[in-house]
Amino acid sequence: MKITESQLRSIVTEVIACGDCYRWAWKYVLKHDDAIMVHGTIQQPFSSDKKKINHAWVEHNGKVMDWQTMEAMYGGIYQGKGYPSDVFYETWSAIAEKEYDFDGILEGLKNNGHYGPWH
Repeated sequence: MKITESQLRSIVTEVIACGDCYRWAWKYVLKHDDAIMVHGTIQQPFSSDKKKINHAWVEHNGKVMDWQTMEAMYGGIYQGKGYPSDVFYETWSAIAEKEYDFDGILEGLKNNGHYGPWH
């Protein structure tokens, strides 16, 4: 069976790389104590399924970085560099539910025994 380009696009846009966002964000803030880890939700852009997905990302120096963009190399022109904050929030319909600074990530792991989510 041959798959058309249209069918392929519908499959690809329904997929989001899942993996290591909470641990990755925690470790990033551990190395960059002026960064903020955010726990919240995102939605897959261009998807017919508007399900909210629990997610963690980092805000640092005006950019948003996450495991998918920095390690899994999703993110188009922003892969490996991070998104401008406003572009990330608009593209992914991101909702920040809780922010953690350096002390907050240490306390969160100590109190919960895992990388997140904690809220």
